[in-house]
Amino acid sequence: MVILTPTTKILGLSMLIGLLIGFVFYLILPKQYETRALLEAGVAWDQARNQVDGFDTIPTILARVNTLKEQVFEAKKGFVRPYRFRYLRAHPDPANERHLYIFLRADEAANAQSELSRLLTEIIEDDRKIFLVRQGQLEQAIERKQNEYNRSIAQVRQLESDIATLTASDPSQAMLKWFEKQTVEKQRERFADELHHLTTISAATAGKETRLLLAPTLPLQPYAPNLHYLLSIGLAFGMMVGLVVSNILRARERVAN
Repeated sequence: MVILTPTTKILGLSMLIGLLIGFVFYLILPKQYETRALLEAGVAWDQARNQVDGFDTIPTILARVNTLKEQVFEAKKGFVRPYRFRYLRAHPDPANERHLYIFLRADEAANAQSELSRLLTEIIEDDRKIFLVRQGQLEQAIERKQNEYNRSIAQVRQLESDIATLTASDPSQAMLKWFEKQTVEKQRERFADELHHLTTISAATAGKETRLLLAPTLPLQPYAPNLHYLLSIGLAFGMMVGLVVSNILRARERVAN
């Protein structure tokens, strides 16, 4: 048979009351629902550097998120228009430099999902415009380089024909044509290398625009307040109060005796 001492009863009752207080706080505190999404930054041709880059997608998104965070904070003070979400944050994926996680919290689960979806749509559309412009510039550059390469091939063939014709009638002119042919062949090789570089970039960037890897889902459980955290705090508080009350009662008993 378990014998309950007064101290045990007081501690048990205090801890139970602490749990109830924690649960009450969970019920009365405003709920916040968080959803997240995962973006993959696109890559395209950088005309200035003649190479593939991410056209600063992730730094731009991070700056945009930080700006919105400041505006949400100002909205709470009544300075700017209110937003339907309470908190927004983003951080790159340490395992992949092209991946970016975005988190958004709102008072309602549907608002969290819809607001993050709207933000992602704007980001992806803005990036798509940049991507299409750069891809168009790349296609034009490939077309120009292809024309230069084709012209150099035609020039080499024409010079070879001229050399064959002049060899018997005018050897000195044939020699000059031969030197000219060497120069044009070097240009043709350079054009071929540049064309290969551009076509390689085109293959590497084809379809590599910014895309959504993980769409925002409808959160089923609130992110805050945290029930387990509140219950733990309530339990610890109740235990402390129980110990204090128990010590006070024992002190009174000693004085009375």
